[in-house]
Order: sequence, then structure tokens, then C-alpha cells
Amino acid sequence: MTNEPDEVHLETPDLAAENRAVIEALLPGVVQDGAIDPARLADLLDLPLLAVPEGRERYGLQWAGKGEAIRTLLSPGKGTLVPDMKASLDFNGAKNVFIEGDNLEVLKLLQKAYNDRIKVIYIDPPYNTGKGDFVYQDDFQDPLKAYLRFSGQLDDEGNLLAASQDTGGRRHSRWASMMYPRLVLARNLLTQDGVIFLSIDDNEVAQLRLILDEVFGPENFIENYIWESNFRPDNSSSMERENSQHILCYARNKPGIQRLVGSQQGSEGLPSLTKNSMNVSTLLLNPDWVDFLLPDGEYGPGDMGSGYVLEDKVRIKDGRAADSFRLSGRMIWGQTYLEKQAGAGTRIVIKSPSFVPYSKKAQTAQLPPTSLLPRSDVGDVLAGNAELKALFGVIPFNHPKPTSLISYLVRAVTNDDKDAIVLDFFAGSGSTAHAVALLNAADNGARMVISVNLPEPTPEGGKARDLGYDAVSEVTLARIGKVIDSVPGASDLGLRVYRLSESAFLDSAPDEGELMLNSSTLRASVYDKYAVAAEVLLKEGVPLDSDWVEHEVGTVSVQVSGRVAVVAGEGLDVATAERVFDLDPKPHVVVFLEDDLAGQDALKANLVANAKSRGITVKTV
Repeated sequence: MTNEPDEVHLETPDLAAENRAVIEALLPGVVQDGAIDPARLADLLDLPLLAVPEGRERYGLQWAGKGEAIRTLLSPGKGTLVPDMKASLDFNGAKNVFIEGDNLEVLKLLQKAYNDRIKVIYIDPPYNTGKGDFVYQDDFQDPLKAYLRFSGQLDDEGNLLAASQDTGGRRHSRWASMMYPRLVLARNLLTQDGVIFLSIDDNEVAQLRLILDEVFGPENFIENYIWESNFRPDNSSSMERENSQHILCYARNKPGIQRLVGSQQGSEGLPSLTKNSMNVSTLLLNPDWVDFLLPDGEYGPGDMGSGYVLEDKVRIKDGRAADSFRLSGRMIWGQTYLEKQAGAGTRIVIKSPSFVPYSKKAQTAQLPPTSLLPRSDVGDVLAGNAELKALFGVIPFNHPKPTSLISYLVRAVTNDDKDAIVLDFFAGSGSTAHAVALLNAADNGARMVISVNLPEPTPEGGKARDLGYDAVSEVTLARIGKVIDSVPGASDLGLRVYRLSESAFLDSAPDEGELMLNSSTLRASVYDKYAVAAEVLLKEGVPLDSDWVEHEVGTVSVQVSGRVAVVAGEGLDVATAERVFDLDPKPHVVVFLEDDLAGQDALKANLVANAKSRGITVKTV
């Protein structure tokens, strides 16, 4: 047993190392001396080893730059999310989250805290129309020369290997390299019964489908929904009238999810009133209990066939009976039971002039969405424009999705899970956060939303810039704020605002040839206690929606969230630390800054020993 504290790991999880550990645990001996043994793997799986002759074509998804995209995916993230207290609403108790920053790094930072926690992901990524370059410029997305190198058209010295250049695939390759690592990271965040929806048009739908098949598996494909995105009159002068977009839908684990709920329809769940009955009884049928599927007109009295006798004349008008009437026949329901069922919402259906009655529950059956999503049901781009104009007075963002579309998709997955977490890491104008707020207001839900958007500059001279928004992320945040002010109940979930930034801590290991001259772990001039605490909490796996409580204990500040306490401040001693250990509720983990413990080895040992006696883990960073 040692009195040395554990260390907080500031880097995001090493995905490749985790995968290797799983393989080594399941199949011992497959990994030997840092390399995989394919023959051993084939033996353990009792499968033949596929030998592919050199130059032999194989089916698979490849593009120029895929290897670099995978390396970028596997490289650990070292950034942090800094809280913006002023821009937040009820930060300490807020559940909704807005993050400004590149979503690739943000997704890496969310891996530990949100693995297997997100129920629905909806994204509306760049459509790659060719009208402009990506704003998501990852390190591997180089100009034309990089594509020529990736695609084998340059030698080692950068000279062309052929007179002509094949650059037709460059646009698709760069887009695929941008999407691939983000989708792998997104899949990790989904719950086992989670679902992802992706809006896309014809430019990249074929490539996206192949990428999703590789990342999620083709067996987890649910549907390619066709959304009627706008209305084009018949006098269009173009050769074709494009009025639809695709929404691809995949599950994390399709066998584990319930059927999606697209619509609801009445079900005839109770038995017929006449089933297996030999007793003749008389029922008084109240028109308010009866649904008629008969043509308007007058019926009876008399024997209506099938053993029924209509004792009064019934006049049907607009599908309703004018007054009550009596019906005698072979029925299993008596008057008392009939009235009990009617009070519970069950209705009687009479479908034919023979007056054969059936029961119909007031409850409804849940039907999955249809593969066609008409604008009459889920709205179109004009509806999205109208929503933005109602909030801002102008339309500051092009092609916003209507909230009715997104709420329809989110409800399809969360109809029975109204406190689920929804993620949109291409948040655009903020339609997803708006849609979920409206959905919560409609069904008394408490769904939480994490919105991520890049601070992409707004166009010069555009309407957003005229409103004073220099970045698209500012439009997103402004819309969420307006939604909080206008949608009933939206303020109850608050809003935490974070911004992607450089880590508050120095790299744990100095570069080659560099000496660590002092024991400081914080970067120079960095001592924002909230930023430091937020970074530690997220790296410790505390979700961003966990309650946050601040304590002042002696001369130190203590930030507590998710039963993890981060202590910062000079003047720390054993008595102060013990007061931290005894906070109510008691923290499970207490993290101290190395800067505050520098040169105090005896104090550090005492802290660890006292914490262990209380069942608390001490860590330093």
C-alpha cells in the first residue's frame, strides 16, 4: 500500500489501446510483440486465413486519405472545455449544454463522460455541394498536393507519375475523411438502444451510406427516409425539380431497440362484444359511446340479422346517432360492464347495417415512421425559415431544418424515454435544441440537449453579420437563448455554455531534450478555478449535466460535481483537507493541484492516508 496519490489522466481515452486490450482479453496470443498474428487469430476463430494475391482487387471502402483519417481518430485529444458562466443560465443545476468548438475534438473530450449515454443523435453535416471549402479543416485535410500523394499520383519527390491528373475524387475524399472519425466517435456515445439520424442530399448520400455501413454495420441500418423538403411548382424551368432530401437512420444495436414511433393509430384490442356468447341481453347504447361507420340515414327498428334486434329507430347523421337506442342480441357485455368500459374510454364500433358491434380501445397502437416524410406532416425549409424570422426578425442562417421535422425524429426514439439525452454536433442555427424544447413542452418531457457548433465566421454583409453575430456559433447560442425565453418550461433545464480551449495544464512529459525546471503543472498565467475544475471533472468522466456545487473551505475553493471534488487554492493543510473529505454528500474522489502541494511531500502523504480511512480516493494533477 502506498501513500502516493493517483494521477488524473488529462488525455482522452486511447481508442486503439482499448481495442487492443479487448482483443488480447478475448483472444490471448493474437497480439505478439506489438503486432497481430493473423494465423493465431484464424486458429482461434476456426476460420481459414484469406490469402490475397498481390494486386488482386478486394471489395471494401477506400478513399485517398483514409489512413490519415483513422490516425487522426486514434490520436488523443488534449484540449478542454472552459465554462462560460456569464453566457449560461443556472449553470450549477443546468442540464442542457452548448459547446463552441470543433466537433472532432469535442467528441473526443466527451468519450469518457458520455460513453453509452446518448439516446438520439441528429446531425445536419455539410452537404459538400462543391460551392466552397470545408470549414472543418482537420490536420489531414491538405490541399490538392496531399490528395495527389494519397491517391498515388506523385512520387516520393512530389513529381507527377502521369501526364494527366485525376482530381475528380478529391472532393469526396476530403468529405469522407472529415466525416469518418466523427461518426466513429459518435457511435461510442450512443446507448445500446440509441439511434442516429443524418440529413444529407444527393451529393454525398452514397458515400455516407457506405461510411455508416462500415462504422455501424449494415445490419444496423434502419431506413433512408425521404423528406419532402420544399415545394416546387410545375413551372420550374430546370430539367428536374429537386424537392427532397435524405435522412439516413442507423442504430447502435438494432436488435436491442424498440420499434420507432412515427404515428399512432386506434387499435381494436378488446374482443368483439359477441365473441363466444350464447346469452341474450339488452344494452342501452349511448351515442357518446358509439362510433358509426354507416351511411347517413334511418335504421330499424327490427331484426337486423346475426341475432340482433334494434328496438328503437336510429337516425345517423354525419357519423353520429341522434339519440340513444336499445340493441338486443348475443353479447358478452352486460350494462354494468359496458358503462365501466365506456368510462375507461373504450368505444363501441358498429360497422354495418346488421349492427354487429365491436369494441375499440381509446389507447392507440404505435406505428413506425413511413419511409416518406411529407412536408404536410413534418414541415419544410420554408417552415424552418419562418421559425428563424419569428425569432430574429430576419433569416440569419441558410437552409435551417424545421423543428417539426427534428421533433418528429426525436419523438420516434424517445416516446417512452422522455428524459433522454439528445446530441447535435453540427448544431447550425440551433434547430435541434429548439425542437426538443417544443417536444418537451408538448409531452411534459425533460429531454436534455448537447449542441456543438464551430465558430465559423458569418458571411460579410450577410444578415447574421448585420445583426452583430460574427460567428455562426453566436447565432446558435442566441437562438437557444430566445427559445429558453419563449418556450414554456424550457428555462427549467437551464443552459451550460462551454468553449473549446487549450488545456489549462502543461503536457505531463517534456519534449525530447527539454528539462522540467519546476514542479508547476499549470500553464503560465492560467488560474481560472472554474476552467481547471471543468477540465478535471470531464477527464474524470463526470457528465456536463451533473449538478455543480461550489464550497469555500478555509483558504481553498472546492468545486464538486458527480461526487468528484476539485480543490484549488494556497494555504492547504491537513485540517482544511479533512473538512473537504467530510463534505455532505461525501465525495468519492478528491483532486488536488500539484501546484498547491509543491514541496509538501509530508502533507501529500497525510492527505492520502486520511482519505483512505474515509473510503475516498485522492488524485493530483
